[in-house]
Amino acid sequence: MTRIGHSVVGTGRDLSLPMLLSPKTNHYHLFQLNQMKKRKLNRLNNFDYRTQTVYFVTTNTHQFKHHFGKVVKGKMNLNSFGEIVQNQLLWLEENYSYVHLHNYVIMPNHVHILLEINQGLIGRDRSLDSRDRSLGSTDRSRPVPTDAPIPKIKSLSSIIGAFKTTSSKQIHLNGNLDFNWHRSFHDVIVDDEIAFNKINCYINENPLKWKLDKLNVSE
Repeated sequence: MTRIGHSVVGTGRDLSLPMLLSPKTNHYHLFQLNQMKKRKLNRLNNFDYRTQTVYFVTTNTHQFKHHFGKVVKGKMNLNSFGEIVQNQLLWLEENYSYVHLHNYVIMPNHVHILLEINQGLIGRDRSLDSRDRSLGSTDRSRPVPTDAPIPKIKSLSSIIGAFKTTSSKQIHLNGNLDFNWHRSFHDVIVDDEIAFNKINCYINENPLKWKLDKLNVSE
């Protein structure tokens, strides 16, 4: 992974991230699919993926096959397998009290997730939550009672691994035995408000720009 400006750009094995920061212009641009397939670098060395951080994660299906539904007139229509993926994304917040989903989008063959790992979220009343759309919006956390055990914070890889394992199992149980996720994922460490807002906007506009998306690989 390479730090560019105020963000950290992930270069993991998943190769599905359609935009990276340009080192010359500091703006997002599209990467050709064949360029992305050449990347086989590990996660950032010496970085603790359990720290209080916002991440932009992209993971795709095996061979970019379409499994989760279709985009019609700029709107993503989830099928039953896409709904399973959505349920398991929401399950992350339920199962890991230190995880907050800022935003996400499920596309026919990939998923974008903007999530935060924050120990300060432990013990907060989730019923007060609305889906916040700003960096640092989860700082309203309550302190954990001193007699309450603090759960072990899992790494980003473990959290995404749990999401992919549980969703894959449910999809198989519902009859789609051909489904598989790609083996890993791309991540961007988001520590800048401008980068956060651009990524958030990109997620919201993903269905509208599906026809131009480099991940829109024909089945």
